[in-house]
Amino acid sequence: MEITQNARTVLERRYLARDDGGKPIETVEQLFRRVAKAIAASDLNYDPEADVKGLEEEFYELMTSLEFLPNSPTLMNAGRPLGQLSACFVLPVEDSMEDIFEAIKQIREDGTTIMFVEQNSKIALNTADRGYVMQTGEIILHDTCESLMNNEQVQKAYMGVD
Repeated sequence: MEITQNARTVLERRYLARDDGGKPIETVEQLFRRVAKAIAASDLNYDPEADVKGLEEEFYELMTSLEFLPNSPTLMNAGRPLGQLSACFVLPVEDSMEDIFEAIKQIREDGTTIMFVEQNSKIALNTADRGYVMQTGEIILHDTCESLMNNEQVQKAYMGVD
């Protein structure tokens, strides 16, 4: 496989599987093999007779020839415990603040960590588990949302309480 040293460095720094100490436990070639194998295996969900080995080889060749590279989450997670391959999630949500935040609450309750930025501090603090108050690009306060909701400084500055 021929790739530039810069491309190899990026792949090594961002996408290689690592041990608990942060040391890479795979090569770039093994990364592509891991991803190809995981992508090909998904065909068994739709066709029990799928030629997984053949598909794996096809995906591997496409990646090592640089004709196709999947997105970052796929390179990082395919064939690993998380297995999350999507960079974007699309949800059926009505166009209202209430529905949007209800969807966020549901996702959080299902066990997914969400980070979001919201100007409406009351809605944000009622939705999240933890809050961070930023001022001119610096975090000036952080705590559980319940603690922030009861914080006099936060109430005066961000919730209109006198």
